[in-house]
Amino acid sequence: GGEAEGQKFVPWGVRKTAIMQKYTTTGSIQMPSFVSNEVAQAGRGSNTLKARVDAISSEGDDLVSMVRANAREYVKHMTELNGELARAWNAAERVKALKMAIQCSKLLADSQTPQFYPPMFVLVTEILDTFGRLVFERIKEKGLTDEGRRKKRVEDFGPGDVTDEARETCRNWFFKVASIRELLPRVYMECAILRCHQFLTGYTDFPSILERLARMLRGCGDPLVACYARAYLVRCGVSVNASLKPYLRTLFLDQMVSLGQLEDPHWSAKMASHSLDTRQ
Repeated sequence: GGEAEGQKFVPWGVRKTAIMQKYTTTGSIQMPSFVSNEVAQAGRGSNTLKARVDAISSEGDDLVSMVRANAREYVKHMTELNGELARAWNAAERVKALKMAIQCSKLLADSQTPQFYPPMFVLVTEILDTFGRLVFERIKEKGLTDEGRRKKRVEDFGPGDVTDEARETCRNWFFKVASIRELLPRVYMECAILRCHQFLTGYTDFPSILERLARMLRGCGDPLVACYARAYLVRCGVSVNASLKPYLRTLFLDQMVSLGQLEDPHWSAKMASHSLDTRQ
């Protein structure tokens, strides 16, 4: 029954720790220049933050240069970036925080180092989770109704709990995400702010929203990238409504297709070049 299923379920907090401990690589991994050593050495505290976010702002959405790092450096810098995104947000640099999150989500399109992809996924989605929480709280800050002020749990908020101005702010965030050109970061970013749909339509539209996002991921041609993107969609979907099942069936069937792709000579050769097989 449900209790037995609950006992089998491994919480994400436990699973992500195990992933970080299990997977690594001796090779180098690409990361955005705004978390590079050169920028970090430009200053400390607010100066460091300013240098990094200015780099994003001046280079535009799609022109952030990439640097190579080893696994230890990558983990350190991506962990630092999570805190810096929050500090940028709290300093009212919200557009820059958005750009940081988008650039990080784009990293998950790169499967050139498949052995290290699981930790990359953990680190990037931690940043996206932070961004999602900040957006949710920002919408609440824009204006709660009397009913909304009495609520504490995030899952209890609905359209009647925030003002018209707050709902307009919410729509604007979804418009910003919808304008992202590339498919993968667009899906990841909407997943990150998925709970904010509560402010617009409550829980009514989650079945159709989750099904739409599931089908969008069919446009992702790399089976490794697609598998992990589906995993994030499931994690975000379960967090807002664990009882919804139809989109999970769509994702499961599509996952079978992706796993079948790994038998293709192109992907088999790619895995073999990294000393991997389909079980890994």
